[in-house]
Amino acid sequence: MKWMEREGTVGIRIEVQRWSKVVVLAALLLAAAPSVWATVYIRIQAPAIRIETHEERHGYVWQSGYWRWQGQRHEWTAGHFAREKHGRHWSDGRWERSDRGYYWVGGSWR
Repeated sequence: MKWMEREGTVGIRIEVQRWSKVVVLAALLLAAAPSVWATVYIRIQAPAIRIETHEERHGYVWQSGYWRWQGQRHEWTAGHFAREKHGRHWSDGRWERSDRGYYWVGGSWR
């Protein structure tokens, strides 16, 4: 920033062009940053899904419980209601198998 005098007052001249280049560069770096999520493969198959009973709730969808890997074993995470998203539907997460082992595919709105 450079100081300048204008009509008897002291103001700050902001170099807009320079700052806009910095903002654009920061946005590009963030967009190009690698994802922090890595696929974790495990050799132990998850237990069978637990059947959870629930009553319907107007304006909400049921997100089923699932087996979550906790480093050395699976732990059950209970299902819960989530507010509906107009025009979209919830797809539950699931365990998939590949030649590298089992991996989790998280649930999502579609």
